[in-house]
Amino acid sequence: MLPSSTPNLDSHSYFHYCHLCKCHPRPKTLYLSPGRPTPNARTIAGTRTGSCSGTAETAFTLLAPYSHVGQTSNTRPTLSWYIPDSEPVEVELRVYAYAANQTLQVPPIHTATLESTSGIMSYPLPIELSPEQTYYWQVALLCNPDQQATDVIAGTEIRVVNPTVDEADRWYDLLGSALPQLDLLMDLAEIEQTAGQEWAEQAESAEGSQKAELETRSIEVLQQSEQLRDVVANE
Repeated sequence: MLPSSTPNLDSHSYFHYCHLCKCHPRPKTLYLSPGRPTPNARTIAGTRTGSCSGTAETAFTLLAPYSHVGQTSNTRPTLSWYIPDSEPVEVELRVYAYAANQTLQVPPIHTATLESTSGIMSYPLPIELSPEQTYYWQVALLCNPDQQATDVIAGTEIRVVNPTVDEADRWYDLLGSALPQLDLLMDLAEIEQTAGQEWAEQAESAEGSQKAELETRSIEVLQQSEQLRDVVANE
């Protein structure tokens, strides 16, 4: 029987989960969430999730927080994501600034079109982001350029902070450092799982739009947790 504290995994996935997380000692936590996760952080899934092929064991995944805003002290940070498909497709990256009313400014401040490569992809931003500002970045897999509805899209936020902020709170800086990348991903997966479970519990006593928001964010963040674990298991 699987322990009750594990995510909803089949026996094959649980073997990887057990091996990578619960059943063997892990190094001390490398990444600490900067403050309490907030259910109103902006993230988005596209019209489809998963992969272009629809048959990949692991989903297309941003290597970034969904339960809170990931931080960096680098004004030209590196953004990373995981591509499950071996067949290359066009990848479109977009970075948006926020307007005064907190809506996304259009057009994006930066776009880039790349060719996908299977596994972890990283992209150093060639533009300067402003300190103490939050941005929204989005990656789209253009599975069929003639049919936009087939795009697989994901996005989340990034905030540029002062270098004096504790390094353990700066997700993007840690991911780009010499620290073990898979251990960092497991730290983030556990943070996402905890936040998703808390919001699911809060949704049970909430009402109306708040209940719907908590339920939606809980599902989204728990899915991100599982996908991060899958990335670790497949790397």
